[in-house]
Amino acid sequence: MRKYFYLFCLPIIIFNSSCSETRLQGKKKISSKSKISFNDSILTKSQLRGIDFIASGNQPQQWNIKMDFDNECYFENENSLIIKLNPNTKFNNDELKEVYTASSNSNKLELTIYKEKCDVKKYKQLNTSITKVNYNGVTYEGCGHYLFDERLHQTWVLDYIDNEPQFAINYTKGTPYFKIDLIRNKITGFDGSNTLSSKIEVKGNRILFGRLTNTSDNSLQSAALINQFISNHLVDYFFRDNKLVFQLANDTRLTFKLKED
Repeated sequence: MRKYFYLFCLPIIIFNSSCSETRLQGKKKISSKSKISFNDSILTKSQLRGIDFIASGNQPQQWNIKMDFDNECYFENENSLIIKLNPNTKFNNDELKEVYTASSNSNKLELTIYKEKCDVKKYKQLNTSITKVNYNGVTYEGCGHYLFDERLHQTWVLDYIDNEPQFAINYTKGTPYFKIDLIRNKITGFDGSNTLSSKIEVKGNRILFGRLTNTSDNSLQSAALINQFISNHLVDYFFRDNKLVFQLANDTRLTFKLKED
């Protein structure tokens, strides 16, 4: 009888980001003009289940892994045993790769995501990366990629800082906003004082921001928060009532609404 191996783990991110919540509420597709969509039904189902990263391969045999950074991850190969691992996963990041590890008793799994693209035409738009899984000394090779929420790919205007509403009248130069471009992996916008821009990497339910330009004025709360907790940081995001929420490392929540046409 074929057996399956499931790995349950709770990743602990070294960037000190807080767990997101209700990030899967109210899922809906954005307009086709964005050219960002999951055409594969398996990917869509995985995203709706909260999966952040998915990978598969055929070396040395068929295998696949699905990881939810906030809850659990699943690994399966052709001849695996059923094993549950304790929630003690650790994450390390450097310029060449990202490494997740988990262990329980004598069993150990290490997931390595290399910052080198796989040539997979089917998922070319998803920035597929070379991926390896080492389970108890056996290395499985293949390709993987982060999933994301398609609604990110729009312009978002700051609506609340925690429970405090933000109004245009509060800003002499306009309300802060972010324009997120998932095709170019770039963000542009305004922090209430200065324009800003940077590269971004969407990692499931987290966004890794580059160093945002022109965030030197910290006299405004919005600019100070962006400069201290978004620029060059990994930030949790989720959706609530069709609004985008950033959960910052200091537990502040920035809530954004869609920019009106």
